[in-house]
Parts: sequence; structure tokens; C-alpha cells
Amino acid sequence: MIYELVQDGKITSVLCPTSQYVITAGTNTLINVWEIGKGRHKRLHLKTRLSGHNDTVTCLTASQAYRIIISGSDDQTCIVWDLNRFHFIRQLPNHASSISCICVNELTVRICAFFQLAF
Repeated sequence: MIYELVQDGKITSVLCPTSQYVITAGTNTLINVWEIGKGRHKRLHLKTRLSGHNDTVTCLTASQAYRIIISGSDDQTCIVWDLNRFHFIRQLPNHASSISCICVNELTVRICAFFQLAF
């Protein structure tokens, strides 16, 4: 499927945590949760918007085992969101630089955030 103009600003990250949702994030600092319609014409319907970052959202990841989404941003923070209710859970401490990549261990829920230091 191809979708155009689904969000204001530049999209920097896309995530499909389940077959029911597509999640986009980008320069407008919002995380958009899109529900995939059923039937012949599978349209995207905006389910909710998650706000909490103060700068471009640079990356997204999800854990099916723990039903969470994690977002990283140029504001040097990561936010953990509830994948079932799409609510804020907690903000991880400030990092030394913009977050460029996030991963989560499905066994331990250990979250690793990667950033690049300027020298």
C-alpha cells in the first residue's frame, strides 16, 4: 500500500507494531497512531496523536512481549508508551545527544538508546 500526505512535516520514522496499526513520527514532534481499515479499501484512519517530545522524533521501536512503544528524539529523551491504550508511561533520563536509534530486549525489557557524540 502507498499512502501520501498522512502527516504534517517530514516523517522520520515509521513503525508497524501490529497488523492493525501504523505509527509515524517526524519533525512536527508528534507520534501519529494510524488504524488500518478493514475491508477491500484499507484506508488509514488517525486513531490518536501522542505528544511529549519537544523536538523531531527520530526513531521508534516496539516490544510485543511488553506491549510498549519507545520513541527517541532530537530533544535527547526517550519516551515509553503503552501499546494497548496509547498512553504515556514514562520518560527516560536525558541523554548526552540526540537519539538516533533505539532497541529493546524482548526477554529483559532492557532498552538501549544510541546517540552520536560530537567531538
